[in-house]
Formats: sequence, C-alpha cells, structure tokens
Amino acid sequence: MTNRTILPLSLVLVACASTAHAHTRTYAVVVAQNRSLDAGVKPLRYADDDGAKNWELLSLYADRASLFAVLDEDTARLHPEAARVAEVPERAAIFDRLHELNAIMAADTARGDEPELFFVYAGHGDVDASGQGYVNLHDTKLTRAELYREIIAPSKARFIHVIVDACKSYFMVNSRGGKRWVDDRVDPSSDKSDAQVKAFLEEEQLERYPRAGVIVATSGDQETHEWSRYQGGILSHELRSALSGAGDVNGDGRVEYSELRAFLAAANARVKHPEARVEVFSRAPALDRHRALVNLRSAQDGHPTRFLHFAPGLSGRFNIEDDRGVRYADLNKEAAAGFDVVVSGRRNYFVRRSHDLVDESEEVEVRASGQRRVEVAGLSWKPRAIASRGSLDESFRQDLYRVPFGRGFYDGFVATSGETPVDEGTPFVVRDWHADEPGAHRLSVGYLFTTSPAGDTGFNHGVDARYAYRVQHFIDVGVAAQVGYGSQTGADPSQAQSLTRFALLGTVGFEYAPIRWLALRIDAALGWQLLSGTVQLGSTRVNGAEGRGLRVEAAGGLGFNVTSSFWLFARGGLAIDGVYPQVASSGSTANGFTSLQLQLRL
Repeated sequence: MTNRTILPLSLVLVACASTAHAHTRTYAVVVAQNRSLDAGVKPLRYADDDGAKNWELLSLYADRASLFAVLDEDTARLHPEAARVAEVPERAAIFDRLHELNAIMAADTARGDEPELFFVYAGHGDVDASGQGYVNLHDTKLTRAELYREIIAPSKARFIHVIVDACKSYFMVNSRGGKRWVDDRVDPSSDKSDAQVKAFLEEEQLERYPRAGVIVATSGDQETHEWSRYQGGILSHELRSALSGAGDVNGDGRVEYSELRAFLAAANARVKHPEARVEVFSRAPALDRHRALVNLRSAQDGHPTRFLHFAPGLSGRFNIEDDRGVRYADLNKEAAAGFDVVVSGRRNYFVRRSHDLVDESEEVEVRASGQRRVEVAGLSWKPRAIASRGSLDESFRQDLYRVPFGRGFYDGFVATSGETPVDEGTPFVVRDWHADEPGAHRLSVGYLFTTSPAGDTGFNHGVDARYAYRVQHFIDVGVAAQVGYGSQTGADPSQAQSLTRFALLGTVGFEYAPIRWLALRIDAALGWQLLSGTVQLGSTRVNGAEGRGLRVEAAGGLGFNVTSSFWLFARGGLAIDGVYPQVASSGSTANGFTSLQLQLRL
C-alpha cells in the first residue's frame, strides 16, 4: 500500500466521522468563596467544601471540570484531588479559563458535537443599592451584568447551566423589586440615547438568553444555610443529591429541570423552622425545556464510576456517605420509584436507611470492588443509631426529606407549578465493566515509520492495520497486520539493499481515559514476520524471501477523540526484529518506531 492509497483512505474515514451522531461535550467551572468582601460579613465555613464536592460530582459527568476555590486545611485533607487542581477564585483566572473553554467548545461545534457548560458558584452574595445582585470572588465581585454579558452571552456552549448557592442569589439573574439597574460604566453625560439604555437593560434579562438555564437560591433576603452534618450548604447538598441521579423520576437516567425542582420541593416540603427552609428559583433553557442537567449515560463513558440501583419496592429515607466520612447524597424514595445514583468507582460507601423519625437505623457498606451496578435492596443491612442535639439540627434531621419523592409527588408538583413534565424516556441501563459496550470493537489503520529490521535498508515506511476487542474495562486483545518497505543505495550501486516486510502479530493493550476525549495507552505485540528483498546479513548477501522471522513490540501513546466514534492515536516504542535464515547467520535488531493511526470504535 502506497502513500497515494493511505491519504484517500484517511480522508474517507474523516468524512464518515463528520457525519456521525453528535456527542455532548460537558465542561464545568466551579467557583467557591468562603469570605465576603463586604465589611462585617461573617465568613462561611463550608463554601470551600461545597466547591470541592461540586467539582467531584461534575467530574463524573464532564469532559473537563475546573475548580476555583481556596480550600482550608481540613477540606484539602478530605479532598486531595480537588486540592491539587484548585486555583484561586480571582476574576482574571476564571475569565481566562472561560475563554479557553470557549475555544475548545467552538472546535467541538465545528466537529458536529454539542458542547454544554456548567457555571456553579457557592459562597457569599448580596444586592447593591441599585438592586443588582452580585457574588464575591477572591479579589472582586461578580455582578449580574457580568454574568450575562461576559459569561453567558459570549459562551460557545450550546446550553449553559448556571447554579448559584449564595445569599440573595436570586438577584444574580433577576432585578430586585421595581428598581432598574444602570450600567455604571456608561457616563450619562456622554450618552443620552434612551434607545441605547433601553436596549442594554433588555439584554440583561434572562429571557434574552434562551440557551441558559438557571438554579439559584431565593426567598427574598434570606440567608443561605449551612449544616455541619452536611459540611456544606443545604441547597448545594440537595442539588448534588438530585444530580447524582436521585432526582430521576422516570428512570431514564436523565435529570431535567422539572425533576430537580420537584426533588427540592419534596425535600423541603415539611420544613417548618424559619432558619431551615430553602427556596429556589429555577428555569430550564427556553431553547429546550426538556434539556437535562445531567445524563447518567455520560458518567459511564470513560469515567471510573459505579451505580447504586434503588429498585421499585424499596422505600424510606436514605443517605449515602463515603469512606472519608463525606456526606454524598440524601433522598426519600417512594416505593414505586426506581433510579440509579452514580458514585465514584474508587471509593467505598455506606448507605444508611431510617424509618419514621429514628435516625439512620440501618446501614450497609458498599465496597469499591464488585459489579458496576449494585442492587441496594439486596444488601445485608445492620442496625445503627446516632443521637442528635440542637433545635436547628433537630429540625433539619426530622423535617428534611420527610416527604417521599417519586412519580406521585412529581405529577402533583408539575400540575400546580406549571413546569414542563418529563416525557417517558428510554429506561437507563447500566453497562457492566465486562459488557460488550459500544467501543468494544476497534478498527485502526495508519502510517508506520521504523528503522531497518534487517541489514541496512535505511528508514522504512509502511502501513499498520489493527483489530482489537475490549475484554475488560481497561484491557483489549487483538491482531495487527503490517507491511513496510525501505531501501539504501550507498556509494556502490552493486551493494544496494532493499527490503519489504510483512508481519502478522497478536496484540494486548491497556488503555485508561482520565477524561473522555483523552486516552493513555500502552500495548505489546508478538508475531511472525516475512522479509523479502536483498540485504547484507553479516558477511552473506541474501536475496529473495525469508519466512523465518519474528517481531516483538512494546509501545506507549496518546489517543484523542476526534468526533463521536473516531479517535486519533500517536504511538511510539521499541521493536525487536529477529531473522533466522538457513543461508546466513541468525540475528536480531532493536528498532525504534512511531505510528499515527485513525481508529473507529464500534
């Protein structure tokens, strides 16, 4: 096969890729700030914890998640991975990251994929004298105008999800009362145009941004509450609980805005203590009222995740805690409901169940090893009891999640709230680690460059074609076929050497995808090789074909998801080529090689 053949084949594969089904690419920017820039405002205790936990959860879904938070010593100890990636939540750093993601998302769109962006904030917020809401960063304040004008408007995301858990965060997306905010960067003495002012004010309304969905704390001037048991804000914990999968009312693996809002309503329906009640404002993107915030299917692909299945028939109040003692999720399940909760595949978890007002009366441990989907109803429960103290703690403990959540509560909620109800989607099915999942069959073809396998034939150029089957989550086995050619003339044409080689190899590979668009790979190959041509082996000049050859390869490389099922791999490594002719001395040669391949996953 010549370069004239390789180039058209590659172009055909790329053209096929461009027509493949669009893939959702998810990106998240998580910001948390304990300290307020306003004088006399007491710092929060757990906003940094919420930032770390929000980042951990969204990392299970996202292609890339960024965290901007200053973690205190205890939080950094509990969340070491978050501490390693955390950056100071300064305005310039956050906007630089958003600019970087816009370039990536523009490329996603050009490939035919559909990018979406999460912008999540936890911390202090307030309203200025003009009625404009803002939240605190480390070095300045982020205003409602900046949210619309510099984050939402220029975003290259197809959909944007804005989540703000802060005091008075409702005013980050809506004006307060009858006051109309005026841009303080516009000098009224130099700009008298009523039309320009009106147009600008209209642009600051949520309705002008149909790609954006929002979830924010509301209830007027009410403070946003933290609870030591959650080590975080009440709203942030409830949001994470819903987005982990507990808010999926129809079992399709997707959590839409109406499902999330109904989950929050059920969680707070019986809360009577004025300091404990949580209220939220939410609105799905006008462009698609059924747009899901999360899809559990994306948490399966390229992520080390497991799923706790709460099947129909199981009921009660549950909470999930990981082996660090970090509260992961809370829920109250209707008996008829069925859903999955996604968790990290690297941690052990404790699932606790309570009956009536008895606090956490049973528990079971879910180990990190085992099946990818764990049937919670089939676990062996053990008795457990913990005492609680304090009136506010008692109110949280007894009143939160008192109302079971499921289809019965959801249907009543949407009937009275005006929310767009969910459709009956395709049931979510968890693929086990060993399942014959999409991408298990892998076809690759590419260019191979290597040094001479025998004699002195200079650099060899060729084609490497492979098939591999994914037998386990990280491991694949397969076959490879190679053909290559090289020649070396030298000063004396009579001593010219040329060689064509054919190889058929068995392969085994280990591949890990830290994020969905990047794969880290090592592989090895062993097999038969035929050499044909004219080469000098020691003192003997050999002509013709020699079928007694051996090739061993060890390689490492990087893979990049080009679009949908197509990947581009760059590999490099070391090969041992052995030749064992009858007319000359046997020998082996160590050769370096590189390869660039296009891979189709089926």
